[in-house]
Amino acid sequence: MIGRGREFHGEACRRGLEGIVSKMANSSYRSGRTGEWLKSKCAARQEFVIGGFTEPQGSRSGLGALLLGVRDPGKGLKYSGKVGTDSPGMVG
Repeated sequence: MIGRGREFHGEACRRGLEGIVSKMANSSYRSGRTGEWLKSKCAARQEFVIGGFTEPQGSRSGLGALLLGVRDPGKGLKYSGKVGTDSPGMVG
């Protein structure tokens, strides 16, 4: 389907698939990551790692909020914010 990537991706998403893998037409498979192959997912999502927690405050018991991070290739984890039932949400 050379030149019809958007159409193909749209059809994959309509069928409930995770997404598609595209490559440059003159590219052959090589082990590892290269810029010649691209995964295009249907649903945008972000995975977080729980790196810790805060102590409970006020009337809370157990734990306060979860401390979240995202994987930063080559750099490890990058702090993203905290989340809990009383937390204002994600911090950028």
